[in-house]
Amino acid sequence: MKYTSILDSRVLPGFIIASGLAVLIIIFYPNALRFYDIWTAENSIYSHGLLLLPISLYLIVREWKSTKNRISIQFRPISTVSLIGLSIIWFISEITHIQTASQVVFLFILCFYVVSLLGMRTNFRLIFPILIILSAAPIWSIFSEPLQEPTAFAVNQLLKLTGYSSFQEGYLISIPEGIFEVGDTCSGLRFQIAAITATTLYVYTVRYSLFKSIFYVIAASLIAFISNTIRIYIVVLAGHYTNMTHNLLVDHIWLGWLVFACSFMCFIVITGLLENKYQNHDTLVVDNIKTIKSNEVNIKKSIFLAFSIAVVASIGPIANWLLNTSIIESNFKTTDVQLNFNEWISIEQNNNWKPIWLPSDFELLTSYSNDNNKVDLFISTFFSQEQGREVINDMNRSFNDRKWRRIGRNREIVTVGNEKLIPIEEEVIIDTQGSKRVNWIWYYIGGMSTNNALSAKLYGITSVLKGRPDATVLIISTQSNADIADMRSTLNLFLSDNIYRIEEEMDRMRTNIR
Repeated sequence: MKYTSILDSRVLPGFIIASGLAVLIIIFYPNALRFYDIWTAENSIYSHGLLLLPISLYLIVREWKSTKNRISIQFRPISTVSLIGLSIIWFISEITHIQTASQVVFLFILCFYVVSLLGMRTNFRLIFPILIILSAAPIWSIFSEPLQEPTAFAVNQLLKLTGYSSFQEGYLISIPEGIFEVGDTCSGLRFQIAAITATTLYVYTVRYSLFKSIFYVIAASLIAFISNTIRIYIVVLAGHYTNMTHNLLVDHIWLGWLVFACSFMCFIVITGLLENKYQNHDTLVVDNIKTIKSNEVNIKKSIFLAFSIAVVASIGPIANWLLNTSIIESNFKTTDVQLNFNEWISIEQNNNWKPIWLPSDFELLTSYSNDNNKVDLFISTFFSQEQGREVINDMNRSFNDRKWRRIGRNREIVTVGNEKLIPIEEEVIIDTQGSKRVNWIWYYIGGMSTNNALSAKLYGITSVLKGRPDATVLIISTQSNADIADMRSTLNLFLSDNIYRIEEEMDRMRTNIR
């Protein structure tokens, strides 16, 4: 009797699906651990994931209770084929160490597992709480740079509107007392994520129409942008009135959250008042789906389907385990490197510039001199990559931001020698004493050069498939009292004389790998 009542309440099918999801989380446990590491990292813009996870679980349970009597576990071939494709994409992302992609695909695998059993048409609200975790996935950093220049423009216009003298160039704002950079942490991305996530959860809970939901999300995004503009405006004024000595110039994240909280609270209050004044509740459309009777539920079939589809979703991890993509053993010795150049003499590196990179298989920081020219060379090579050992990682820095501040950055292709083209990312940085330095940065992936992190990842896929997983970052840097154009000429001269020798040594290092 008790067993029959469980079937009638649809508890057992829910338990089957929950068990399948738990099994998949265990199988894909590295991805789950990476989410935890990202959420608990210092100054992480994704720390809201710790709060979002229990909210997501609550929403799943609540939605299941409201739909459990009108859904059933059935085989859906199209969704299952999609699940196979996702698992293969996950496998490719793992072997090429594109971990952001594998984490995103992991969430979609969980969603399509549910879809493969329950369908999409009437159960989107059931998988939405899983999809919302995407807001805490490390994929939104790509929007940081596009936000920098519009934010700098808005702050500059606000300064002029209020009677202050300022000049904007790119994401730099100049006032008579100094220069402000709207950097990665000042772009307002963390406030955008918070506003959009909170608003999306709200419109999901109150069941707004699609048009109304989009309107609310766009409005919330605009509020986040305005609040961040006000935050930077206050910081610039603090620098103006204290001759660049105020503490806000060093620590102003708390100010951003304060301004954002006040702005977002006003947004909630105003929209609430408008809702009450122009009340026009959306009609909740409920699909005309008959309640499924207990005798229509085949428990053995449901368990078999859930297990089979979980196996299908695990194709990627199984292939990854079979291929054993572990770190390549190497007998390479750092003493094997012989970067000696004919016209450039190796000298002691005795300045305060040093890149901060994740531990690699080989790292070199040295200096070279040619007449009155001095160039620093940094090389970090990974014979293969894994979690925490990547040439492309948010933790990698081309300079110590406690000692240096970036005042300019651009990407270009420079011609070295008579014909060779090298894509480089140029940084102009300045230290606490006002001394400038120019860095040229590029990646050498499987014999190909690029100045773009995304291209480096794509090159990594092709190079791994070709059996050459090595990846190297190269930085040449110079610091002098000359102007920036002269420093660029020094770097170009160094590359013209030595680029072939450098690449030859990078290729030779690879041949020493077992």
